[in-house]
Amino acid sequence: MPNVPWTKGLPGDVTVCDAEGVVLEMNDRAAETFSKTGGRG
Repeated sequence: MPNVPWTKGLPGDVTVCDAEGVVLEMNDRAAETFSKTGGRG
């Protein structure tokens, strides 16, 4: 899934997952929120 630029400016977390719960994309704020558990990794 391509990075969607409009998610970067949102004041909240955006995380997109598939039907199995695998994270496909997240914005910078979501990556920061989940940094202690791997963030984008």
